[in-house]
Formats: sequence, C-alpha cells, structure tokens
Amino acid sequence: YTASILSKIKPDGSNWKEISTTIYEKKPQSSANGATMRTWPIPIFCNSLSQDKVIKNALIQANTTHLNPDAAYSAVFVSVLIYKLINNIPLDKAIEDSYDVIKDEISYELALAINEAHKLDYKDLDGGSGWIVDTMSVVMWAIKNTTSFKDAIIAAANVKGDTDTNASITGGIVGALYGFNEIPEMWLEALRKNKENLWPLSGNKHLITLDVLKDIIITLAGC
Repeated sequence: YTASILSKIKPDGSNWKEISTTIYEKKPQSSANGATMRTWPIPIFCNSLSQDKVIKNALIQANTTHLNPDAAYSAVFVSVLIYKLINNIPLDKAIEDSYDVIKDEISYELALAINEAHKLDYKDLDGGSGWIVDTMSVVMWAIKNTTSFKDAIIAAANVKGDTDTNASITGGIVGALYGFNEIPEMWLEALRKNKENLWPLSGNKHLITLDVLKDIIITLAGC
C-alpha cells in the first residue's frame, strides 16, 4: 500500500495529495500501521513547539500515504503521547490526554484497542498483519504492563504477527518514557558492531554512528 503510493509520487513531492487520495478512494477501509510506525520524529522535532504543531505535522506525514482516519489518527495519538512523555507528563495522564485529541475521529475498534487492550491476557493478543487496531492493542499492552524499556520491547516483539512494526512503535513510546540510558547496553553494542547501522549525514559524506545519532536526537528533544 505505502510502496504503491510512494512509487507514484513525483521526486519533488508536488502530487502527493492527488496520489494519496486516489489510492485511498480505491481502498478506503485500509487502516494500516505504516504511518504510525514512522511518526516518532515528529514530536522530537516539534518538541519546542506547541501540541497543535505536533498534531498538524503528524497528520501531514500520515496523510502522505494513509488517509484512513484510524491509520492517520493513530499516528497523531502516538505523536502526542511521545511529545507529552518527553515533557515529563506521567504515562497514564499522557495516554488520557492523547486519546482526547483523537477520540472523535476514530473507530470503536481503535478506541477499544487504546483503552482496553492492556487488560487482555498476553496470550490473547494478536499481532496482526498490519491492521492498526491489532498493532495498537499490542503496543498499549506492552507499555501498560511492563516497567522497563527492555521488557516492553520484548513483550511487543514476541506477539506473533507484524512483530517489527509493533515493536518499533512500542520502542518510540517507551524510549520517550524511560530514556536512552535504559536501552540495554548489549543491544546497543550489537548495533555498533553492525556496519549497516551507520548513516550518511545530509549533505556530508561522513557517516554518523549510533552514539552521534543519539546525541542529535537528545539535542532535538531538548532532554
């Protein structure tokens, strides 16, 4: 779905609204999790701005490929939640406030996933194959029923289904909740040893390491 849209958007991005709308109209029921998976940079870059800016930019990035309300407003929910956690709002209050932002825009199923899925038995979770309701059920269970970055990621990743996306979204949230220093050192060391985890800095031939990327993110988040 996302690849189909991105392959049709011009290099300058000028026709993204047209393409996104055309694809959405062909399959309006598609409420996939891709926009929510990639939304975590929004609250970091907008951390010094208002919540309204976070919401606006989260919707823009989501609507580039996902116009379905559940798909788009789930990205808004996660963006606002991370924004609030970065600003030291307690988890339960942050969830409540973030849900209030989207509650009039989403389906009953997504509302249930956000508010009730953490009450399920772990064995009853379904990681799904990309449906945002399944994804948010796993995410909310993981962040509400664990007390560390490590345990939340493991819980999300071990529910069969779309494990990488479910764990990725969980990671963005619990990263904001617990902070970089709570990531297990052995996980970081594995990343440092992998040459694939070096990224070219924009406009620069130099590669940046995980530690440099961490410092950039911390600086942008103002933490």
